[in-house]
Amino acid sequence: MKAIDSKLQLCEVGDKLYRITKIYKSNEFYIEPILITLANFTGGTFGHWYYRDNKGRSYFNSNLHKRCFKTEEEAKQEIQNIKNIAKKRELLKKYEKEVNKKLNIENHYIIK
Repeated sequence: MKAIDSKLQLCEVGDKLYRITKIYKSNEFYIEPILITLANFTGGTFGHWYYRDNKGRSYFNSNLHKRCFKTEEEAKQEIQNIKNIAKKRELLKKYEKEVNKKLNIENHYIIK
């Protein structure tokens, strides 16, 4: 994954973004439209941008791009990517069990 420059402004006040939120009890995701109400740069050598949304949540460049997207389609695609990665992990765990059994190393796991 590409590093995000903390000194680069990613959005402005008034920008509408689409935030992916996970419902932990059901392990499902939903897309929530948010509005950026604050975009501020803290100065200095190690300065960085921080943002606040209309729900009072704060973001930095390092986490803004992980769950907030400019379009709803991008957010939907990211949810699909998250689900695909979870399915891949599930299949790898199953395959690892089969390989371990075949090689008689049943207590050795790489995929957690």
